[in-house]
Amino acid sequence: MIPFSPHTTQEPKMRFTKTLGLTALAVAAAASLGLAQIQRLTLDEMIDATSDAVYGQIVESNVFRSGDAERGIFYYTQLTVQGRSMKTG
Repeated sequence: MIPFSPHTTQEPKMRFTKTLGLTALAVAAAASLGLAQIQRLTLDEMIDATSDAVYGQIVESNVFRSGDAERGIFYYTQLTVQGRSMKTG
């Protein structure tokens, strides 16, 4: 039996149920993280997993600002890449 403290507003059984529920939620959240995996892939395997990839070099970059005080200010980076497709050459 969990001892009752006069300084709490919850009954012992209610506190135990809340703690058990939070523990179950934490375990479920931790278990869902186990679904993500890091895989070791060769370049060919990475290309097979994508629609395309580019072997290239960044030849130009620009940063621009968008938005306003109501919606928020956002900064975007635009890159120009010169290279070749790894899928089609």
